[in-house]
Amino acid sequence: LLQRLAHLGITLLNEELPRIYAGIHSLSTQEGTPSSAPKIARKDAKIDFSGSAQEIINLIRAMNPEPGAWTQIDNEPIRIFEARISSESVACEAGAIAKVQDSVLVGCGDERLIELHLVQPAGRKLMSASDWLRGHQQLVKFDK
Repeated sequence: LLQRLAHLGITLLNEELPRIYAGIHSLSTQEGTPSSAPKIARKDAKIDFSGSAQEIINLIRAMNPEPGAWTQIDNEPIRIFEARISSESVACEAGAIAKVQDSVLVGCGDERLIELHLVQPAGRKLMSASDWLRGHQQLVKFDK
């Protein structure tokens, strides 16, 4: 979405700026009462797996690319950039990690699962969740 909006903004500016400078386009003042939104803090992007799967997916999408939705495992932060709700039916408590074939699943508070796709452990590059989990077989649950 960010890339699409940036492209649309550039296209609009390229079309409208020459009209404004030539005096062909008229500008109008914005109406309504201005409002401001608070700055998103890092704590706002922390994933709480006791929430519903849809809430968690929405948080991951909203915080991508910055600041990036994150959680912790063994007191180490890990950012989650891409995930989706899974159709798998595996018993998994909130925050618990399960591996089904090549899928990395995490339990949510509504007893549904999300499947992690792209993650970034602290100090490392973006990687597939399955590659990340392959290097951490002893991990079973995200920290609270």
